[in-house]
Amino acid sequence: MLSLWLDRARSFTSDPFVPNAEYDAVVVGAGITGLATAVLLARSGMKVAVLEARTVGAGTTGNTTAKLTLLQGTILSGLRRQYSQEMVNAYVDANREGQAWLLRHLDDNEVPYQRRDAYTYAMTAEGDEKVRSELAAGQAAGLDVEETGDTGLPFSTRRAIRLPGQAQFNPMDVLESLCVDLRAHGGVLSEGVRVRDVAGGSHRIVRTNAGAIRTKLVVLATGIPILDRGLYFRQGALTPGPSG
Repeated sequence: MLSLWLDRARSFTSDPFVPNAEYDAVVVGAGITGLATAVLLARSGMKVAVLEARTVGAGTTGNTTAKLTLLQGTILSGLRRQYSQEMVNAYVDANREGQAWLLRHLDDNEVPYQRRDAYTYAMTAEGDEKVRSELAAGQAAGLDVEETGDTGLPFSTRRAIRLPGQAQFNPMDVLESLCVDLRAHGGVLSEGVRVRDVAGGSHRIVRTNAGAIRTKLVVLATGIPILDRGLYFRQGALTPGPSG
């Protein structure tokens, strides 16, 4: 099924891929993460290329819930079970800065968005405990998260928490504005170019289905890792799934 966000006319076009070209940085993946990274690199004066195997926003960004929020389900309580409070605080601080940066970008480029409260809620006893833990973790990390009985949902919940003043937007509007920003700073974006391998040392060779290019820096901003060096591609296989 085609995402609501992707079901629209495209207003940007792909730049030609130039085999054997050289760049200061190559970003793999043209979602919000990849394009925001590419924009920051290009603004710093680097010659940047973004390579996207499909089309801009075809992965996570184009199939997102389109929320820009520091309340992310039960992520914080999950992190707190594995890491120190200092690490959780660092995660929240990084997300807060990322949120602020993107909102500044939207304001500067007149991209519409709406301020909304974010909610996490539970329908089961197990979920109730998870939401309770998330409330404690969020408050410990300095978020103004609070318990609420008013979710606006047409059904009752066992427990719900709210973080005021978050945001929502059309992600494709955001990607289009990032593309414009990237190109304004000399960057290029090529769709339909699938990266197959990265080799070399200080000067890396990025091999694709359309040829190879050279660069000093490679940023992987793909939905899943595309290189085997950390064996990350096996994480799903190592996790038992449901039977039947």
